[in-house]
Amino acid sequence: MELLLFNTLLNKYCCFIKQNDIKDFTIFFKFTNTTIFILQHTPHILFICSWYPHIDNPTNGIFIKRHAECVALTHKVTVVFAKSSSLVSKETVTITEAGNLTEVILLYPKISSIIPIVKEFKKLNTYSKYLLKCVEIAQQKQAIDIIHLNAIFPACIPTLQLIKTLKCPLFITEHWTGYSPEDGSYKGFIIKYYTKQIINKAHTIITVSDYLTRMMKSHNLHGNYHVVPNVIDTKLFSTTDSNEQEATRFIHISSLDEAQKNVTGIISAFASAFKTNTTLHLSIVGEAPNKANLQALTNQLRINNNVTFLGRLMGNDLVQAINKHDALVMFSNYETFCLVIPECFACGKPAITSNVGGIADYMTSDLGIVVDPKNEIQLTESFLTFAQTKQQYNAALIREFAVTHFSKQVINHKLTNLYQLALA
Repeated sequence: MELLLFNTLLNKYCCFIKQNDIKDFTIFFKFTNTTIFILQHTPHILFICSWYPHIDNPTNGIFIKRHAECVALTHKVTVVFAKSSSLVSKETVTITEAGNLTEVILLYPKISSIIPIVKEFKKLNTYSKYLLKCVEIAQQKQAIDIIHLNAIFPACIPTLQLIKTLKCPLFITEHWTGYSPEDGSYKGFIIKYYTKQIINKAHTIITVSDYLTRMMKSHNLHGNYHVVPNVIDTKLFSTTDSNEQEATRFIHISSLDEAQKNVTGIISAFASAFKTNTTLHLSIVGEAPNKANLQALTNQLRINNNVTFLGRLMGNDLVQAINKHDALVMFSNYETFCLVIPECFACGKPAITSNVGGIADYMTSDLGIVVDPKNEIQLTESFLTFAQTKQQYNAALIREFAVTHFSKQVINHKLTNLYQLALA
């Protein structure tokens, strides 16, 4: 009897698969003591990205790549990204596959024109053409179930064309600081027009912090908002045994963008703290054109022997550097999330940080010290206070906080629930 029922169910499922052109599915089910099958289609998520790591900038939008890897734990994910580059003389497509994740990255030559408005139009038109070409490649693998736009502009322009033909839910995840008054980059007809258009078409809008949601709504960008923070690789970023040392070592990790990260403020406050405690050391990780100016400032303040510039670090090199230090220091003027803070938490390291943007949503005294943005006196005091109290921080508890809030499994669960609501 069970065998007859099994054959009947299996025939029905095979017909369903054929009629709906389902190429990828998992089957498992059970009656009494016999295993039987339940059909579950594996959705294909198209990640359309305005930012993504590439040969010109391997850390550009690294947090979007982490989200893609996270979603790929349980879904088929194809990332599409197009970018003009001075490193190529013709269109170059690179397709990379790793498990459920496929990346389609297209680089094309820079656009030139002596008339600014013509150049801008040509840039957007060419960009849209090439990004849609990446989408065509993605569609060859499997039918798309959900479009997920990451960082709205400029990828929203070809996405608006795409949703006219692809009848599937549109998700948006936004990371951009431009909506905040401190940044103020959300301006101009083109950005505002296309942003409002795509927001109105979205089934779900995801931000990485409550702060970013508030900032977007302040520009009358209303919709079905949900907060899903950035994800960290808690296997890569992990604690190691560290030797006790007299010196207190701080590390700063960023793009070194002065307007946002206020690295000169960190150096100035560190110099003031160093006058009181000469066992302090500061390492700065990152590359930017203004790096030479920062190095000159350490010479001017006579702290160059206690400030080390490590350049750009990634992967295991970055983790090893974090684990050689006692705490992270960030002094940003504005942020939407600041990924490097929970990455350091995963290594068991506390943070000294300014109280801006999404950071305030999760900072507690067990995780570090919070100062007002641009307040160098407070930052100086925090350097000195931490050096005296660093033994009170519990590395295991700090790491546990990171794992329970930002791990791939946690973020995958949040995103999967939202996808399932859209597909129901």
